[in-house]
Amino acid sequence: MGILTQKDVDNLIRTLVEGSQEAEPGEKAHLAKQARLRVYDFRTPNKFTREDLRTLYTIHQSFASLLALELSARARIPTNVEVLSVEQGMSDRILDSIPNPGFVGIITVEPPEDVILLEIEAGFVLATVQRLMGGLPSSCEQPRELTEIEQQVALLLLEDFLNAMRSVWSKTFSVHLGLQSTQTNPAFIATSLRGIPVAVIALSITYGAHMAYARLVLPHRTLEPLLSKTTRPTDRNVSNRERYLRTWSFSSIATSGERTFADDRTQKEAQHRDQLIRAIAESCVPVTVEIGEIAATLGECRGLSPGDVVMIPRRIDSPVTIKVQGRPKFRGFLGRSGHHLAVIVTDCLEPTSSPTNTTGSGKPETDAPSLTDFFIETKRMLGYRGPAK
Repeated sequence: MGILTQKDVDNLIRTLVEGSQEAEPGEKAHLAKQARLRVYDFRTPNKFTREDLRTLYTIHQSFASLLALELSARARIPTNVEVLSVEQGMSDRILDSIPNPGFVGIITVEPPEDVILLEIEAGFVLATVQRLMGGLPSSCEQPRELTEIEQQVALLLLEDFLNAMRSVWSKTFSVHLGLQSTQTNPAFIATSLRGIPVAVIALSITYGAHMAYARLVLPHRTLEPLLSKTTRPTDRNVSNRERYLRTWSFSSIATSGERTFADDRTQKEAQHRDQLIRAIAESCVPVTVEIGEIAATLGECRGLSPGDVVMIPRRIDSPVTIKVQGRPKFRGFLGRSGHHLAVIVTDCLEPTSSPTNTTGSGKPETDAPSLTDFFIETKRMLGYRGPAK
């Protein structure tokens, strides 16, 4: 090995600084070949384009808003649903990630005659079943198998998901959705769904102070004939700007002519608030008028018969209490409207704290939140201050 002279050192430094060193012809050909190559994993093929994933994201944003209304009305708890991500992958990885016990609904799609999967966190299903049976909303820390009665109640929850999907998908796809069956063990899911590319839509569900998740697993073979009708065949030949504009104009079609963008959270929250207020306004609650009360012994009550007169220590022109869902809400006076008895509302009562019942052991037991509490909590969250005077 020879020793470099000062001239050789200067030439080497000049070559490194100026970057003027030329590659050999063989090296140039190798670099050009490497530039044309692209890594492709045949085990996880990319079947969905970016436009397809963006379309699914836009459609299911409307699905999440509608689902939040369905769940809020079902469980009488303020519920919020958001789309976390839309990704593509292989069904094997998704099915292996489903816990056991879990809760998976198998939904049929016609046409084509295929199925999609809806996975709901088992803890959220148990909490919803507990709420529908009259309990308080809570998160189930230890998921377990559902009993036969609980499975029948859980079908109401799946029906809410299906109603929201039918309403949103019908505006874009001409398909019929139906519930085929439910599974709590992922090992019993049909083997025909394994080894195929799928799109996975992850949802977050916030109910009360708790959070859960749900996932929609959509096979590519099911969505391919549906998505091909929503995009033009020449979409791959247009510019990125035109493709972007087309996608967002499809967003306006998917949401019934309302221009909503994924990052426009303010407009989305305002629309969700208006829909929730309309849903609350259409809810029916029992309203009773309390004229008065007396104290009587059990023997006096047993001696009552038709035609007896019970004296109430109250004047006919004194105010009466109007109760909504068993809670005092208004005060008014008795009267007549035509040939019917009536009551005129004069003023509103201040909300009071929730009453408590006592069990046989003497310990107070808090009542489950009523629909009135749901109204008050919802108005507080939405900042509703009542009609302008």
